[in-house]
Amino acid sequence: MKMKEKRYTIGDFLKVKVSGGGKFSFDDTKIAYRSNKTGTFQIYIKEVDGKYDEQVTDFEDNISGFIYSPKEDLIIFSKAEKGNENSQLFKLNPNTKEIVQITNNSDIRYDLSSFSYDGNYISYASNERNGRYPFHCTHFRN
Repeated sequence: MKMKEKRYTIGDFLKVKVSGGGKFSFDDTKIAYRSNKTGTFQIYIKEVDGKYDEQVTDFEDNISGFIYSPKEDLIIFSKAEKGNENSQLFKLNPNTKEIVQITNNSDIRYDLSSFSYDGNYISYASNERNGRYPFHCTHFRN
């Protein structure tokens, strides 16, 4: 007897919830990760000992990437607005949930790379030089 073949829609795949991209805090007591549990990718923090799991960002738009400082409780993340794909950079204090926008030019795209070993600088790529491509890397004091 032949089984009926199940057909899936794109909607079925869009309902799948994903978590990943975990990064440890500077003191290895917490891990931050991105998840689309709410429908958009946001940043969550979980204590390594499993005591809590907390959502620390809540935007209509996806968080596209983030880095955790190697020296303090500080997260830098990138996010575009309304699907324009020109991610801007933000600074997040995971303890107070205070967010400060670092870049603010919706014509420029910023993609995060990493923190310096001492935690004083971040590197990122942007199309700021010519407005199109190629991206170039630069850094600034956090």
